[in-house]
Amino acid sequence: MTSTLLQDPVGESDFRIHSLFRATRFAASYVVGAERRRKNREWEAAKMDLAEKAGGSELDWQETGALLDEAIGGIDSFRIATKVAPT
Repeated sequence: MTSTLLQDPVGESDFRIHSLFRATRFAASYVVGAERRRKNREWEAAKMDLAEKAGGSELDWQETGALLDEAIGGIDSFRIATKVAPT
């Protein structure tokens, strides 16, 4: 009995191998992406759960606002300090 690969016309077995390779690669890519998305969702849920357990207070938001204002002010002063004179 001859091998199936030997019975196929030239190139047909290459096409089958290539098709199988591509299908396997796409399936693996899908699984990896799904796993990454699942981990991201779990991470976000854990962060939300932790924040909920900690109980956000108005003081936290005031501190956050002050830090944001300071950071934005730093950006503006950096822009002014690095401004290039018009040519």
